[in-house]
Amino acid sequence: MKIAYAAQVPIPSHRAYAVHVMHMCKAFAEQGHEVTLYAMPPSVDAGDPFSYYGMCADFRLEKVRLLSLRGVAGPLYGREIVRRSLAGQRPDLLYSRHIYAAYAALLAGLPVIYEVHMPYSNGFHRLLLSRMLRDKERFKLVAITQALKEQYLRDFPQISGDRIHVAHDGAVLPVRSVPPGLEVKKLRVGYVGNLYPGKGMELIVEIAERMPELTFDIVGGRPVDVVHWGDHISTDNIVLHGQKPHGALQPFFDQMDVMLLPLQRQVSPDGGGGDISRWTSPMKMFEYMAQGRAIVASDLPVLGEVLKNEHNALIAPGGDPNAWVRAIQRLQSDAILRCRLGKTARQELEEKYTWAARAKMILDVSPVND
Repeated sequence: MKIAYAAQVPIPSHRAYAVHVMHMCKAFAEQGHEVTLYAMPPSVDAGDPFSYYGMCADFRLEKVRLLSLRGVAGPLYGREIVRRSLAGQRPDLLYSRHIYAAYAALLAGLPVIYEVHMPYSNGFHRLLLSRMLRDKERFKLVAITQALKEQYLRDFPQISGDRIHVAHDGAVLPVRSVPPGLEVKKLRVGYVGNLYPGKGMELIVEIAERMPELTFDIVGGRPVDVVHWGDHISTDNIVLHGQKPHGALQPFFDQMDVMLLPLQRQVSPDGGGGDISRWTSPMKMFEYMAQGRAIVASDLPVLGEVLKNEHNALIAPGGDPNAWVRAIQRLQSDAILRCRLGKTARQELEEKYTWAARAKMILDVSPVND
């Protein structure tokens, strides 16, 4: 099958959106499909985009510029993607993270899967979605969490639950990794991800101040965020490694014993306005699971769709640093618990949350198969 993938994100860039898109395209390609990704030019100077994400170039990447035209930039960007995709051999499916590309493709007669990571952003988007949802044969909607699916069902009560399919984010199982050990005298605690408001860096600082005997490795963050936190950290047990290519993260994972997922009650998407805390399916959660490391996560209800306390993680209130200290101390003193949680998390990732499993599940419900 020939798949055109539409995304409004620079490739490569610091954004998790870009990581998600690249791995989904790779997963589709590995299942034997011919994939072309349409995305924006890079926002970081990183050379080969495939190497940046630690993968081979087994799909095509075409750059589409987003014009600086207020009010029409998004629709023009979506139309340009569809125009290009139709210029050669007609795709069998347009897979989209971009509402205007999805709508333009449906108007052009293409089967469409539209993936959503948050509720619609304005009344015009609601109108476009309402029109697309009328097409039961050629249009499918994918939501990244059950919570988000339920929100869309409330927003569009005219549709049935089988019109929206839930596909949580995913991760790649590492080809080579250093397994977590039982014999660890002092834990190294890690966080890998962006440092936007609500991601939990404030909480990590408070935890580190209470646990000066441990080292906290922080990998990620835009340069401006790294500078900001460097100026606001008063302890010497937090190491800010800064942003690293996604394909170069494994050595950092290998030196960590416990992984932190300290999302707060309000999480800004990509550092901008808004709040995704009720819907988010953070990729770092699945990447932590793939590593087989014990996870301490905040008690956001949406994370409970995947993480269960004492089963595959320890759960602590996002606003209580002392509870996080106690959880880490438990993992420090109980190596069997630490390894059991990590092993269970990895097994569940392998069974349910690889990119390959996600891609297969989505294509199984594709309008092309109806």
